[in-house]
Amino acid sequence: MEKLKKATAKITVGNPGEDNTIIGPLINKKQVDRAMALVEQTVNEGATLLQEGKVEGNLIYPYILGDVTNEMGGRSK
Repeated sequence: MEKLKKATAKITVGNPGEDNTIIGPLINKKQVDRAMALVEQTVNEGATLLQEGKVEGNLIYPYILGDVTNEMGGRSK
């Protein structure tokens, strides 16, 4: 897990026009809110928040969740 955390800390989040950017922005705030609601719901359903990312505008920095099942976040088998 520590290797994964270190690797995600090196990920460049931002302008997709820059060569080193790995994660670009979502299309709008509605999509950011939807993604963050899924993270929150999954944690409320028992997932472990191993690394908390952050939101800046339409950018979401990496989150790492553990103990996740397919049923969490409104998904079913």
